Amino acid sequence: MKPANYFRTVATIVVAMVSAGYAQTGTVYDNTSIDTGGRLMFTNNQVIGEEIFPDHLATYPTLSSFSFEFYSPSLGWAGSVQSEVKFYKNDGVLSNGYASPGTLFYDTGLFDLLNPRAFYGDTNNVMILTFNWPDLYQPYNPLDGSGAVVPLDATVGLPSNFTMVFTFSGLTNGVNDLGLPIFQPPAVGTNYGDYWIQNGSSWELVTNNLGLVAFGLQLIDVVPEPSVSTLEALGFGFVVIAGLIKRRK
Repeated sequence: MKPANYFRTVATIVVAMVSAGYAQTGTVYDNTSIDTGGRLMFTNNQVIGEEIFPDHLATYPTLSSFSFEFYSPSLGWAGSVQSEVKFYKNDGVLSNGYASPGTLFYDTGLFDLLNPRAFYGDTNNVMILTFNWPDLYQPYNPLDGSGAVVPLDATVGLPSNFTMVFTFSGLTNGVNDLGLPIFQPPAVGTNYGDYWIQNGSSWELVTNNLGLVAFGLQLIDVVPEPSVSTLEALGFGFVVIAGLIKRRK
C-alpha cells in the first residue's frame, strides 16, 4: 500500500518533456467531451473495467499520460479512500463471445484519493486525476510512493485494444460514496459501451439497461524522433501543479 503522503493525493503531476527525443504528442483516446450526467457508482472493492480502442497508435505508439474523472457527493472522507488502476490485454477466456481481460501490463498500486472537500466549489463534484511519465514507467518506490507497482515497458507500444480497470476501497454507503462519470461518444477512439466486472477469478461482461456506459478517460501518446535513443528520450523534467480540478459550468 502506498504511503498516505503519496503525491497523487495532494497534486497532479505534469511532466515537461524537455528532452528533444519526444517532440510530438497526440491524443489517442478522448471521452471527456459529452457528459451524459450519469454516474456509475462503485461499491467497496468492486472491480470494474472498460475496454477501449485507441486511435492513431501507428503515429503515437508510446503512452505519455492518462487521466480519468471521478465523482463523489460526500463532503469529506470518513477515513482513507484509495484507488488502484490496472491495464489488461483482452487475451483472456471468452465471455459472451468476447475475450476477457487477461494479461496485466500496468498497475498503479494503491494510492490515496484527495478528500472531496478539496473540490473547491465544483457543483458537479467531479475531479480529474492525471498520471504522467514517472507514474507510468518508473518502478514503485516505497520511500515516497512514486512510480508503479507494474510499470509500463517503454519499448512496447499500447495494444490496439485493452481494458482499464478501476478499484476503490474505503467506500461506505452514504458516507464515502464514489462513482465514475459517464461520457459518450468519445471524440477520439471507440468503446463498446458495456463494461467488465470481476467476480472472484472470472470476468463478466455487463450491459446496462439504462444505456451505454463509458467513463471519462483521456490518453495522450508520444512519438520519439528516430535519431534519439530510448535512454536519451527518458531525460525529462517534471513540474508539480497542486490540485488540478475540473470545474464544469
